[in-house]
Amino acid sequence: MKPLVVRTSRAPKTARLVSRGDAVEQGVYSLHSSFAAALNFLDADKLVSLVSLSVGPGPANIVLSGPLPSGEGPLEISPDGLRCDGRAFFFSRVPVYRSSLDGNLPRPKLARRNLGFLLGWLPFHAPEGSLGFLVGGNSRPGRGAFDRDSTARPGSG
Repeated sequence: MKPLVVRTSRAPKTARLVSRGDAVEQGVYSLHSSFAAALNFLDADKLVSLVSLSVGPGPANIVLSGPLPSGEGPLEISPDGLRCDGRAFFFSRVPVYRSSLDGNLPRPKLARRNLGFLLGWLPFHAPEGSLGFLVGGNSRPGRGAFDRDSTARPGSG
């Protein structure tokens, strides 16, 4: 007698492909890790993530609406679409997340002004111990002697 195997799939028939990243390459991927809002798949040195709308687009992300598949089987990606858990999703008319800047580099004068604002804002709003706090921490009002000493001499305490 065969053991009873219960298979559950988190992907309803209403799930649809929302977007895909420009770094997603074709191949057959195996599940690496699974989270409530993301399934990470690997194929040698390539990573692809099936993610929910709450995670959103990214270079290696494929965004699905609705619950994610279970990831029990491989993720197969072709130029036309993908297949996971026996479900097929097609790339036609699906927006592609573009990770390149495409020549839209920030204007240097505006970038300097924005950086100046950020450096003035960080000491007052960054959580203590964060990198933002350390960048402007020496001028933060109301800090104790220990904080002043430890941020004034990085690596000494």
